[in-house]
Amino acid sequence: MRTRHRSEDAPIKRSHGVSFGVGETKASVIGMTIPVARDLVEYGIRVLSIAPGLFETGMSAGMPAKVSDGLIEKMLFPRRIGHAGEFGALVRHLVESAYMNALTVDIDCGTR
Repeated sequence: MRTRHRSEDAPIKRSHGVSFGVGETKASVIGMTIPVARDLVEYGIRVLSIAPGLFETGMSAGMPAKVSDGLIEKMLFPRRIGHAGEFGALVRHLVESAYMNALTVDIDCGTR
């Protein structure tokens, strides 16, 4: 009989119900933003990443109310789930602001 490693127990849950894989993936993207921006500077390509909090998605729709309410309580203002239009407005702003580069923007109502 083979011993299972903890990394094989997917998804491993945090106390607030989000799998560890989500946090690790987000951290990887944030960690790559500056190095990739440096690599692409000679081509005039800007690199930006967005670190979203809780938004209306298919994943959040299936979340138990107790979990989503607990996450919303930790938000500063406004205390609610984000809307797709708000995320889109941030993307548009970043695209149109040519001076922004090598940056990760949090859009999470201060829940860091």
